[in-house]
Amino acid sequence: MSYLGLVSWMCLHLRGLMFTLGLELSTIRFKRLRF
Repeated sequence: MSYLGLVSWMCLHLRGLMFTLGLELSTIRFKRLRF
């Protein structure tokens, strides 16, 4: 695997991780607001 390929792969997975993290955080915030 080339260095560039590794970097692009990392960026892709980082974006996915950030998205899921943001989704979980917003869900927790939403639940706190409801109760």
